[in-house]
Amino acid sequence: AARVAQKMGKQGQAGELYAEGGLPFEAGHCFIEVGDTGKAIDSFVRVPRADKRYRDACREAIRLSMSLQSLAFQLEHFLGKVIQDGPIDAQDLETFYLLGKLYEKHDLIENSKEVLRKIIVKQPGYRDTKARLAELENETTQGTAAAFERVLKEDESFRNSERRVP
Repeated sequence: AARVAQKMGKQGQAGELYAEGGLPFEAGHCFIEVGDTGKAIDSFVRVPRADKRYRDACREAIRLSMSLQSLAFQLEHFLGKVIQDGPIDAQDLETFYLLGKLYEKHDLIENSKEVLRKIIVKQPGYRDTKARLAELENETTQGTAAAFERVLKEDESFRNSERRVP
């Protein structure tokens, strides 16, 4: 039924039918065609890790999430295996690069640094990855030092206030 709907140009209906039929990858592509990015992402993150199209589904989900500037927990969980494995080709390098930007946008700096490091291992000269990683490392170091200094000042202030109380 989904294939018939698709041939008739009813991509939204085909997407729903594919999703109901347990074919999330196909559903995702149908939802892209009708411009329903949210449903497309929801479909792609349902592709099983054992499916040979898992990595393609990850690429699509990252690309769409970047276009929405959105990062859902479900997506992060879905990406675990592909991040662990690292990039395997030029297409993955760009996908990881986008994911690093998306993580950075959502203040997930450690996650961003992890994917940037994976890019550098695969292709050290890819775009501005080394510079971005160095910048994030510097921000993390400065932020940690500033936070430590603030905690020390608060601790000292607390001790001084305890001494004044009779």
